[in-house]
Amino acid sequence: MTENNQGHLYEKYVRGYLQALSNALSEDQLFYLRAQFTLLEPGKNGKISSENFASVKYLFSYEASLNVTVFLLFIPFSDI
Repeated sequence: MTENNQGHLYEKYVRGYLQALSNALSEDQLFYLRAQFTLLEPGKNGKISSENFASVKYLFSYEASLNVTVFLLFIPFSDI
């Protein structure tokens, strides 16, 4: 199989997958999925690398640690 045929089959497969996904998910779910994909900051080719996952994981783990710290500050006042 030539590289051109493989690319065509791949595009056809992806198109079919996206069509099935859009039929199975609600509008809100599609919006959420699109937002999650955008957060991963895909490259110019539209693909996501392992570095994208690592950077998002680091970013959100840092933000979560800040939020937990703020929450822990208010625990002693909950008895008042």
